[in-house]
Formats: sequence, structure tokens, C-alpha cells
Amino acid sequence: MKCGCSIGRMTGKCRLSLEKVYTFFDKRDKGFKDTIGGGWSFADGNIRMYFTHSLISDYTEDDWVGTHTYEVVSNDEGRTWTDPELVRLERVKNLEKESLCLTLWGPTAAGTELRFGFHQVLDKPGGTVHHDMSLRDYMMLLGRREKGQREFSMRECPPGTFMGEQFMEGGFQLPSGRLVFTLWGTMTRGENWRCGVLLSDDDGRSWRFRTVGYEPDLAIRDKPAMPAGFNEQTLFHTHDGRIVSIIRGREKLGRGVPGGGDLDTWFFRSESLDDGETWSKPESTNLPGTGATTGLGVTLPDGSLLI
Repeated sequence: MKCGCSIGRMTGKCRLSLEKVYTFFDKRDKGFKDTIGGGWSFADGNIRMYFTHSLISDYTEDDWVGTHTYEVVSNDEGRTWTDPELVRLERVKNLEKESLCLTLWGPTAAGTELRFGFHQVLDKPGGTVHHDMSLRDYMMLLGRREKGQREFSMRECPPGTFMGEQFMEGGFQLPSGRLVFTLWGTMTRGENWRCGVLLSDDDGRSWRFRTVGYEPDLAIRDKPAMPAGFNEQTLFHTHDGRIVSIIRGREKLGRGVPGGGDLDTWFFRSESLDDGETWSKPESTNLPGTGATTGLGVTLPDGSLLI
């Protein structure tokens, strides 16, 4: 099984050109089955990319026990890549009973790389991390590697640090230096999902959470015990200084938009005029959703948003 990435460029005003498609593969007989996710950084002349893969399971959900992170590196701007290597942290004791999902981002204007994700230990024999979807009590991890340093300094953020569930994804740095990254999950057990942003004004040393979208009505759920609502987002920084969030609306929330029909996912839109501190109420768009959003969008030279 394979995973990979594509690299493109913009020509002219906003014409996109796909330049290369790269494939990473595992030389083992089993190969990489059911890879998911991916994030990268470009620092010190190297492109580092993380992706996740299940070591032991054929369970084909987003995250499952035995899922771990691998790294590939290119030092020639993507022309060649190293073989995937397992990313190890001291806190992981048993690869078959724990999950470690990490991603990379960077560098910041100060040259700092960020590494973030979550770790979970299986607490139900024979179960999966989905055995209780009302609140998945992962340990959120936040790491920084300053320019010139070899190792990441990692911070543990237990449930309740920002929310009960804490799924951090893509983001960007504003001209002011502020970091804006997406975060979603349930705030407390029994609630619906909400989406928001983490803000940092000190190069990722400390963070604050701000809610972007939340629908408290439990009637939007298809299954009473399963949260629904707003979760993953794609963020855009527009030329006039706004931050726009395109948000995945799940289950009856997503199907409730005009023309939505039976589609489970429909994209909503919110925006911030104050660098992520406050957000407008999410409004439905005409964008049908086929899955998760990507964390970071691209604003083209003419102001169009590319998702």
C-alpha cells in the first residue's frame, strides 16, 4: 500500500499547475495499509512529512488502536525521500495497545517547528478507540523545536486543558506573528462537537482557545449517544485581513441546509475580523462535503479561496 503527496505551483495571476506527485512506500510484505492524515514542515533545508498507519489492525476508521506516526524526509525539495521511519516517544510503551498520531507544521517566522497530535492507551480489552464516542479522552500533545535545536520540547495537555476532546489540525501564522490553528471536539461528555481555534502570540509557547461554531441541539444527531455538529475546518487568511473558516457540519446539521438532501456532510462558513478572537455565527454554503476539510486553505492572488 502507498501514500504520498503532490507539489504544485501558481503561474500567472491564479492559474494552478500540478508539478509532481510523489509516492512513499514500505518495503515490508504487508506494506502500509489504511494510511491517513499527513502534515509537513520545511526547515533547515529539509521537508519533513508525517503520516499515520495502523501496525496491527484492519479496522478502517479514522483512528484505531495500534495507529502510529511515520516520518519521511527530503533534502532536495521533494525529488527524493527517505524510507518511512516510525516516530517514537518515551510515553508509548506498547505499540499494539496504544495510538500515537502526530503532525508537523513550520517553520514560524522565528524558525520554530511545531509538532502536535494525541496519544491514547487502550482501556477496553479487544476494543477500539471508538468504543465510547461521547468523549474520547486522548492526551493531547504540543511540541516545539526552535531553530538550531535537535529535539522537540513536548507539552502534555490532558482532557480539559482546552476542551474535553482536543483534535488540533492545520493553521497558519499572521503577519502580526499570531499563530491560528484549528481545534475541535466535545467540551464535556454528552455535548455535541464544537469547532474553534487555538491562538498563540508567543511562537507556540502558550495557547488560548476560542469557539468558532457550536450547535447544542442534540436532535441533530442520528444516534443519541454519538455527537454531531461542527468539527473539522479549513482556514483562510484573506487579502483584506479577515480569517475565513469553512466548517464541516455533520449529520442532521449538515442535511438541514437548503438543497442538502440526504447528504451527511455540508460545509458552513464563519469569519473573524479580529485575528481569531471572535467569530460570526456559521452560515450554510452551497459546498457539499465529501469528507473532512484540510486545516489550511490557500488564498489565490485574485482573492479566490482554494480548498
